[in-house]
Amino acid sequence: MANFRTKYFQGLGNVAPMEVTTSLESALNEEPLKIDKLCTICLWVRIPHAYRPIVWKFILGVLPQWKGDKNVLWKLVEEARNCRFEDLKSAIPCIFGGEPVPERPCPRRLVEMLLIETNSRNSNKLPKINTNDPQYVVLESIAYGFSVICDDGRPDDAFWLFKHFVQKHLGWDGPGSPVVKKLKTQTKQYISSLNVLLREYPELRDQIERLGVNLESCCSMWFETLFSRILTIKSLESIWDVYLGGANDILCHVALSLLIATKARILEMNDATEFKLMTDDIKQYADMDAVASRAIRLWENPVLKKLTPETRKLIGMT
Repeated sequence: MANFRTKYFQGLGNVAPMEVTTSLESALNEEPLKIDKLCTICLWVRIPHAYRPIVWKFILGVLPQWKGDKNVLWKLVEEARNCRFEDLKSAIPCIFGGEPVPERPCPRRLVEMLLIETNSRNSNKLPKINTNDPQYVVLESIAYGFSVICDDGRPDDAFWLFKHFVQKHLGWDGPGSPVVKKLKTQTKQYISSLNVLLREYPELRDQIERLGVNLESCCSMWFETLFSRILTIKSLESIWDVYLGGANDILCHVALSLLIATKARILEMNDATEFKLMTDDIKQYADMDAVASRAIRLWENPVLKKLTPETRKLIGMT
């Protein structure tokens, strides 16, 4: 049962079987859309690549649940957002300088667009960017995740998903938002959960303790950037599907999976400095697709046993 995903997907490819596509199309054809149903699908099956932006846009509130006759409301919203997107692109060189923004803005430009779009609290002042600010580092990393995942969809998808994500999950409401403070609070909770998970791996846990490792100091950036700078695109998609589906604790299992993948190296270490150097460059020491697959298995195994019959039917388990 725990490996039922393999019935749908071979590895982490983009081709989904008819059952998953039909289930998604059925959910997307409802009026109004049931966001909880889309979240459930995100949790338990890998969303086909072509469907991901539209599913995420509903979950994050980029598009309304009501579509109107012949999807007219969705089309109007998409057109309005695209016009706003083009206006923001045009404003960037005037405010921040530099060359005209290309059709698909880079992560830095996405952050600049966010600052312009949400600058209402200080509308009489131009927003500023400090690339050394921890808040900027986090925002650019998350923008990077959306830009690479949406690189073959609508040019404005990455921006609107990024904007609505940081508003919903990080409490962003404009320049000066206490995003870093909230992230640090969340990270402390994630590290606490990671320590609990490590109890199942006493050899690894004991070695980390012997080295005097401060996991919060070494791993905080993993959580604050949602692993966007570490995972491959396809593994990031699968992890963010689960995260946006409502299972924030998937991040703890990704961290645990990274530590398990590098266990042999950790056991050979002599001090905490070696551990910190490894975590800073962790993607050089592990197969990230395998890490993501293991993380999902670790997360889903205990949860699968508690699924209701309705959920099992929705995701194709019989």
